[in-house]
Amino acid sequence: MLPIVLIALTVAGSATAGLATDHYAAPAGAATWEQSVDTRTPCSLPVANAHVQPGDTVYLLAGTYGTAVAPGLSGRPGEGGRITYANQDGGRVVIREADHAIHLDGKSYVTVRGIQAYRCRQFLVILEGHHNDIGQCRFEQHPSEEVWGGSWIQESSQYNRVHDCVFTRFGWVAEGDDKGILLDVGLDISTTDASDWNVIENNVFAYGGHHILHI
Repeated sequence: MLPIVLIALTVAGSATAGLATDHYAAPAGAATWEQSVDTRTPCSLPVANAHVQPGDTVYLLAGTYGTAVAPGLSGRPGEGGRITYANQDGGRVVIREADHAIHLDGKSYVTVRGIQAYRCRQFLVILEGHHNDIGQCRFEQHPSEEVWGGSWIQESSQYNRVHDCVFTRFGWVAEGDDKGILLDVGLDISTTDASDWNVIENNVFAYGGHHILHI
């Protein structure tokens, strides 16, 4: 009986690993998550956020979105366990005038590639998230003078990597005081925020208000 048990476990493990799937989303996508495995039947970005599973890749078709990349689940460590969002075939994917462009609140092992974001209330926000990888993205221009931080990595977020991105035009002057920041890693007034071991490399920072980068 022992060999039969071992074979059954092996088959079950293989079936679970095979669940990782490529899906497609579009600004006007109307398909269900199950139907979105074909470029001709994409779902919306909110549907993708609600249903994406560890190991899945969501390819965003070119166009302008009004919703953040914000998966409801984390990915998993190890090969094939990450959740990935990427622009499909190098297309121009824009997130415009949303509350956030990329919002990872308590989410880990997420990769995001090739997103351009304009006039969002905030751009990249990682809170208590770990091992996320953000690359080849552009975050530009605040829509109002209400929010101090354009992007931040806080609440003891660790081992995140932000690379090959552009952060620009998030700052203003009011009553003789410069305001607004492009990216903060950690919260300097906190004695408990241990946002350590994050890598910020090969990015462009320009036209901040108070400062461009605080680590």
